[in-house]
Amino acid sequence: NFWTIPGGVPIVNFGGAVGNGLGNSGESLRLLNAASTTVDALSWGTNTTVFSPSVSDVDAGHSLARDPLTVDTNTAADWIDRMTPTPGS
Repeated sequence: NFWTIPGGVPIVNFGGAVGNGLGNSGESLRLLNAASTTVDALSWGTNTTVFSPSVSDVDAGHSLARDPLTVDTNTAADWIDRMTPTPGS
């Protein structure tokens, strides 16, 4: 409800909330392949299950984005606060 997603951006619809929803104060998110191997992950706020220290919380309506897209050091430093998300970019 915060943003307009441009046409052509792939959307994964889970049919509702992810689990019990993603917490703004601390949570983790993992992307798994078909073999249930973690492809990518992050944790933010008070959750340190992926990164310790975790990625800092962002304000409501903001998102976390990898920056730059082509660098993955498996640390919280890979992620930045985006006031206006750029889905698919």
